[in-house]
Amino acid sequence: GNVRKVKAFIRWCLARTSMGMVLDSREFTAAEMNRVLAQVTIEEDEKDAGIEPAENTVKFRPAKWVAWKLGFQTALRQIRGVNNLPLSYVIRDQGIPPNFMTLHPDEQRQYMVQLAGPQYSSDNKTVWSRLKMELLETEGWPWIKECDRSMDGRAAWLALCAHYDGPNQKELRIAEAYATLHNLVYKSERHGMKFEKYVTKIKDACQTLKDNGINKNPSEEVDYLLAGIEQNAPEYL
Repeated sequence: GNVRKVKAFIRWCLARTSMGMVLDSREFTAAEMNRVLAQVTIEEDEKDAGIEPAENTVKFRPAKWVAWKLGFQTALRQIRGVNNLPLSYVIRDQGIPPNFMTLHPDEQRQYMVQLAGPQYSSDNKTVWSRLKMELLETEGWPWIKECDRSMDGRAAWLALCAHYDGPNQKELRIAEAYATLHNLVYKSERHGMKFEKYVTKIKDACQTLKDNGINKNPSEEVDYLLAGIEQNAPEYL
């Protein structure tokens, strides 16, 4: 009813303000009102259904940087912050993406909202808390720990990306994956490694290569798998 329409108008005003736009009630058209109301309905339905935001299921390891980064970004996209935007806006890339005009209006707003003000500050601290939770006591922590006092999630994210997206780290990930593929040996389950674990390690190494721009087709994966099985484990050949 009218209460929902008033709430939609307030949300619309807050959104415009966060983007540094001048408020003009004439621009709150019926279409805009329906768009905001639809978003509110979706959020209420998700809350009633008890849908929990996704967690990053990838544990941080330098070798798994690409997969961990994607998992962290995906988790943030499913959590709305004080700015009523997915928290992923806090760690967005600089500048407007080439496909900006084809994006959904809600996605466009993530690139238009100002990275300043009390609402952003609160969301930025939330992102920091999630980063700290995932990286504390890992090899990634030293690269962001200087942000602990300021709780600057965006600064921490940029520092992390500057390091792990760098060419040296990429080469290390590729080298580690190839080392696994060339050196991993399966003897038998009596020697302490289950066959399933051996297969998983080979597949993980191939996935790491793929994440870093080197694709291995299925037949190559099988070749690596067979090459590491010793003669004394003929039951798996």
